[in-house]
Amino acid sequence: MSFFACDGKLTEVLLEDNASAKGVLFVKSKEYGQVNSYPNPYEKNYSNIYRLTPLSSRGKLEQITFFDYAVIRDLAISPDAKKVLFSMKPRNGRYHIYEMNLDGSNLRKLTFGDHNNFDPEYLPDGRIVFTSDRTGERDEYERRPSETLHVMGANGESEYLERISFNLSDDFDPIVLKDGKIVYTRWEHHGPMNRFPLFSTFPDGTDTFLHYGSHSQNLWHVQELPDGRLAAIVSKNVLNDSGAVAIITPDIYRGDPDRGHSLKYITDPVAINHDKPTGAFRFISVADDTHLVVSYTRRYVESRNESEADYGLYLLNIETGELELLYNDPEYQEIEPVVIRTKEFNPMAAPTRTPNRNTARFLARSVYFRQANDGQDMTDKDSREIRYAVITQGIPTMSDDIDPISETNYERKRIIGFVPVEDDGSFAIEVPADLPFSFNIVNDNGETVVFKRTWIYGRPGENVDKCTGCHGDRGIHDGAPTIASIDSPTIVDPSNVSIDVSYCGFVKPQIQQKGCANAGCHDGTVAPNLQVGKTGSETFEQAYLNLLNYTKPPTSTYTKNAGSRYSALITALKDATHAGLAPDTDGSITLGTTSKPVDSTLRKWEYWIDLGGQYRMNQDLNCN
Repeated sequence: MSFFACDGKLTEVLLEDNASAKGVLFVKSKEYGQVNSYPNPYEKNYSNIYRLTPLSSRGKLEQITFFDYAVIRDLAISPDAKKVLFSMKPRNGRYHIYEMNLDGSNLRKLTFGDHNNFDPEYLPDGRIVFTSDRTGERDEYERRPSETLHVMGANGESEYLERISFNLSDDFDPIVLKDGKIVYTRWEHHGPMNRFPLFSTFPDGTDTFLHYGSHSQNLWHVQELPDGRLAAIVSKNVLNDSGAVAIITPDIYRGDPDRGHSLKYITDPVAINHDKPTGAFRFISVADDTHLVVSYTRRYVESRNESEADYGLYLLNIETGELELLYNDPEYQEIEPVVIRTKEFNPMAAPTRTPNRNTARFLARSVYFRQANDGQDMTDKDSREIRYAVITQGIPTMSDDIDPISETNYERKRIIGFVPVEDDGSFAIEVPADLPFSFNIVNDNGETVVFKRTWIYGRPGENVDKCTGCHGDRGIHDGAPTIASIDSPTIVDPSNVSIDVSYCGFVKPQIQQKGCANAGCHDGTVAPNLQVGKTGSETFEQAYLNLLNYTKPPTSTYTKNAGSRYSALITALKDATHAGLAPDTDGSITLGTTSKPVDSTLRKWEYWIDLGGQYRMNQDLNCN
């Protein structure tokens, strides 16, 4: 990477003459905070908006806002380049979205309430997409308020308001592409999954799907280049939006790993918290076809201390990787740049929805279309071993819920349906709209082979057929019919099927009913103690913790990463001599085509593990 001085470089001269880029707005602040999804973002930060005109180190610096003790972030320029949206938190207040003219006049507040609103962006029709934690839901891991995408009217939420995303962790940092679709960073934290890929959706929330991302890369602050490619910050650390800059071409390949060379670094990869002194980038804005305005610090990695970072504004050449200084005040952080330029949209039409239907239909084209790099078993396509998909609903943790809900990484889940998988690997379902769900695929013996580790949902009347497989070049198929597409989809209705396989809802009653704790081995003398109940300040019952440890497979990890197929506990329970497990041929959850009786009690023990070993489904069911 090359570093240039800031005294009349050719790049700056060209940009000064570029009529489409009329300077840059940015935030100047004492601290630079962290991403929305980090605890207490910008809590100690005081900031204001500035403008540098033209886009040059010789440009005029002008302070636009003069707030005292306010925190400002998430700047977005209107398509006609006359207004700016931003989120702001006054001292001891909440983040809300504001709009004003570029000179600071006509300031107006667009959102209200005792919650936080971030990340505003203009839509082609004048409405505004933004993120909000107003739902009261908590994310799947750190249990902080989670943000999801919302759309409001051009005059604010009092004119129009609709939630359009239903992920159980965070959806944030959206941009609006020229074709009208929204691309945003999604926090995938289903069980052991922990990553930040790019997702996309239409402004009505339809066609929500992976846009780009792999298991090893976290993508932040994405922006669209004039040719349709994307620029993004890439980090290999979660919850850290500082890193390298890369150019992404999603249409080449969307699978994992990147076999199509669809991601190209234009700066050195940043090894956060290591000794490689390459500095770090944050925030991106497009200046022209070949240049980005970026926030960059050289001190970040050299000091190995984020608090010593010194972010300034730089021009980055995406063809050569050369970097030129625009502006830096060493006493402040220059962040959130947004180049002042007009924008034209050519929006695509959203998928047609079936009117007057409050459900969504999904067609999974083949459960056998997979890659072998996700740490799960490969399915046997030749023997057509997969017979059913077990559909599970994610239950969001709310602000007033008892927490923690388990000793594992999984959110609360309940079984809401069993769907046959056809010989070609396809299955089709119809589920309530706006309901986050996932599924496990099981073989003829009812063993879970593959876990779907992401949350899926559909809008009312939506018909989704982009699920080409569990991995691979996702969302692209030849349109050939599948067996499941010929017949009507299987109806999945939580009011008809709702199975709680938590410790409190199923496991503990089984222990009590069968007298396990008094069987001579589960009093702690031979096998794990299964005495139920807890005392004092204990978070979980000891029987629950002992069973979690006993489920450890010989070659894998604890229940928190699921897997009854290799569970020592299930192996023991399948032993015909095991006390207390009389055959139970309840056919209501029988799986597979086998003619022998299915022990549904044993199957529920497997589901308890496969759904993540959760402790409680609600606040008071059989739990102390």
